[in-house]
Amino acid sequence: MRVAVTRCIAVGLLTFLNLCVFTCGDTPAQVAADKVSTDKATQERVKELLGIIRQPEATSTKLQERIKALEELQKLGESAAPQLIDAAIGESYGHAYDAQQLLMRIGKPTLPAIHARWNSLNNVNRWKLMPIREKFEIDAVRVFARDCLDGGEGVSEPAWQFVLRTKDIQVKDRYYKILRGEDATKPATVRWNILPGKEPIFDKDDEARILISLLKPDSWVARGKDRSGGFWVDLLPPWWPDGRNEIVQIIRDRKLFSAAPALLAVLKEKGAGGGYFADEIVPTLAEFRYKEAIPELELLARKPANPKEDVPYSWLERGEIQTLAIEALPGVLLSLNSRVSQPLG
Repeated sequence: MRVAVTRCIAVGLLTFLNLCVFTCGDTPAQVAADKVSTDKATQERVKELLGIIRQPEATSTKLQERIKALEELQKLGESAAPQLIDAAIGESYGHAYDAQQLLMRIGKPTLPAIHARWNSLNNVNRWKLMPIREKFEIDAVRVFARDCLDGGEGVSEPAWQFVLRTKDIQVKDRYYKILRGEDATKPATVRWNILPGKEPIFDKDDEARILISLLKPDSWVARGKDRSGGFWVDLLPPWWPDGRNEIVQIIRDRKLFSAAPALLAVLKEKGAGGGYFADEIVPTLAEFRYKEAIPELELLARKPANPKEDVPYSWLERGEIQTLAIEALPGVLLSLNSRVSQPLG
């Protein structure tokens, strides 16, 4: 009796399960097969869309096709991520840039695919994907960035730019040593690409003192240490590799009025009326209303013997420097009626 009952229950259960198969949907195996088929079709479509934006005419006669392809790739989201990663790290700059921008637009959904590839990539290729990780999980990559500071070509420079952009206090002391010429970057040329900008990175007063010290004629910037002319070697100015014009611009942007005496010293470095870096320094001294610069500005403002004479210390001809000094003098002369006897600020 018990055997018969058990058999009936088993038959009923089997019948119920079979009914579920036909009434409740596909079996797990069928669902998996359908997913594989869908994924394959999606990847084929991603490949096709990438082919559209790679066409030579994609930025001209087929621009609209390119725009639509980019839009569709973005809508595909994380499904497009694996092939976009391949494009971002392995193609020419233009196509790689498109892929990187798409990964950024898709955003967080691309992170699992990036994590899956990360350990198999070298550091050069990892940095091509770092903008996405910086935007969405910055704390997870800070240590990696610090470890790359001496990583060499294609690694050191983006690493330094990352830690400075994110104001990583742990690199402050070493960065200041590099600025003072007491330490070096690897490769050494990187130091020229990580000079500070308009806004202070860590401490404005420390950085002001360092910037002013770099105006000295024996500073590493003045000597042009490790500076590369790149492709422009045949077009470099006569004062090359002296790079203090870059420091002058930073000082002007930051309005470091206390740098005025050092700026005047550079202007006179090649002799009275020499006009060294006049195109940068004269307007800066005028903005700072530094009255001690008046005698030198008056000297530059005198009618030159040959207005068309090239000045080996400036981009400007002698007559252009004269005009620049004449225009600067009224603003500086205003300081004579001021109680301020030193640079403003």
